[in-house]
Amino acid sequence: SMPMFTTLEAVLPMVLRRFAVSTLAVSKCWHDMVVLASVIDVARHPAWRARGNGAFKSGAFAAAERLYSAGLAAGGDDAVLLRCNRALARLNLSLFREALE
Repeated sequence: SMPMFTTLEAVLPMVLRRFAVSTLAVSKCWHDMVVLASVIDVARHPAWRARGNGAFKSGAFAAAERLYSAGLAAGGDDAVLLRCNRALARLNLSLFREALE
């Protein structure tokens, strides 16, 4: 059997790459929200976002991701908020690459 230290040494680079991808996704979403918050009507599609937020707060990240995606499919001016919320839900599901979409 391999010593624990060797196993950790092999896994650490992968964990660090995933962390970097996660940090980039959150940073991009935050930037987009700050830049566009003064321009968009955040009440345009409140039902999808509110339902997604409720699912997210209760820890139902897969449901939240589906609700945010449905809100995006419905269209509206709050696409940035829905995308950012969906990215955070995907990060909580360890869907790191999908969070960047």
